[in-house]
Amino acid sequence: MSETEDENLINDWVENQSKILKDRHDNHMSDLQKAEYYKFKGSTIIDEINNVYIKSKHAYKYQKLREKYLVSHLNNISIHKIHLLVNILSEKQNVEALTLLLSLFTGRDIEALSRDDLILDKENALYKVKVDLPVHDIPDNLKKHFETPHNTFYLKLPDLFKNFRKLKSKLSSTKAAKILKESIMRNHHIRFELKQLSYYMGYWMSHRGFDTSIFAIINGQGQNLASGVNYLLIDNDKITRIYEEYTNHIINNDITWMQLSSSFMNNKIGSSLVLKNESITKIFSSLSETIQNINVKDFKSFCLQYNLYTIYTVFILNLSTGNRPVQNIYDDLKFIHIKSKLVYIEDKSRESTLAYRVAVMAEQSKIQLQYYLSYLNHIKNETIFSKSLNSEIDQIINGESPIFQLIVNNKLSEFKTNIRNVIGDNFNIQLNWNRHFMRTCLHNYDVDPKRIDMWMGHEGLGGYALSKFSSMSLHDLIEIANKISMILKDLKINPLKLV
Repeated sequence: MSETEDENLINDWVENQSKILKDRHDNHMSDLQKAEYYKFKGSTIIDEINNVYIKSKHAYKYQKLREKYLVSHLNNISIHKIHLLVNILSEKQNVEALTLLLSLFTGRDIEALSRDDLILDKENALYKVKVDLPVHDIPDNLKKHFETPHNTFYLKLPDLFKNFRKLKSKLSSTKAAKILKESIMRNHHIRFELKQLSYYMGYWMSHRGFDTSIFAIINGQGQNLASGVNYLLIDNDKITRIYEEYTNHIINNDITWMQLSSSFMNNKIGSSLVLKNESITKIFSSLSETIQNINVKDFKSFCLQYNLYTIYTVFILNLSTGNRPVQNIYDDLKFIHIKSKLVYIEDKSRESTLAYRVAVMAEQSKIQLQYYLSYLNHIKNETIFSKSLNSEIDQIINGESPIFQLIVNNKLSEFKTNIRNVIGDNFNIQLNWNRHFMRTCLHNYDVDPKRIDMWMGHEGLGGYALSKFSSMSLHDLIEIANKISMILKDLKINPLKLV
């Protein structure tokens, strides 16, 4: 099949899903509800999907041209002025100058700076950073399988900060800093705003292509600045290298670096819900072995194998799509286009939008889904079933009910609310563990942060990736799917065929 034919096939399928969704909403709403719904939402489903797959190429070209010729952002100061200000402030050696320099070198507003976090002496010039991140409740029997993160680390400030070590007073107030700013503007003919100093780090990092989440970690704002920071686990060493690059950029490489002890450098900062690579491999290997070793001799043993095989399939698919466990796990088969690897999901509740998005499956996930459907076709007429259960499986195959369900009390039931009953304490953790693990993996595999935000369904610095004016496209999702396929291969996570 040619690339054009494949693209037409995908666009036809997406348009068809849009109509199905619209009809589904129409059939469950009164005329008054429809009027209010479409008055507020407009034709959101069709418009947004078309914008992603048809108009995104034009938006991408425009965005690239805009970035290429954009000299500087209106809210940011030029590097020439930065160099001048660093020299002027370094010579003053008063608390107001120290405060302005810290704002520039830590990415913090003056109000957010703390003298208690500043360490200055003959040997050290450090700023302590504490990141406020969610704490996940992990059972004691599973803690060994998770990475151990820290929420505190140190920024190594340039040696010029050591010249301020004799100052014992607190950092200056915004009012005092403004007085110094006015003085510099008047005497040195340099125009700048205090906010420009704290904004500059984020401006530089975004134009250098660094992950917004890393900036959120460095400046201590965490999830207040970037949603993805809750899902990322990063080596302290990488934070240090990025920060060194930023500092060298500001002071023209005129710097002598001190080395921190290895205990600081080996720490990891970020999410506490990231499984170790070897544990992920072991989980899938053990689950696969258990499924294959079940001797199906009665209805009870069949239900166990069916449920575990369904969970295995969902886990592989979740690693591929980044699905949130907010809504039901996926939808029916009408919303999955296996040939083109597309999955149409609604995994986030938002009042302002329908929050549908499209994900592209990795090759292993596609094959696993095909195996799972073959398994359903094989078992649908098993004599150990009741007639009602046979009928329910038929509905799954015909795309009339959700594809992933678990057998509970002799009938098919919702996946999300019943998975705990099947797994028990063996894997009793938050169901979005896949997002924490794969986002960290994608970052470690040097995937473009904009693509990661798109895959996660997060708003990055450039806005929501699937919005009307996004520069992202289906091609970006395909690239991520290919990268995830490599990750699954490295982890030895393979499709499991039962029939």
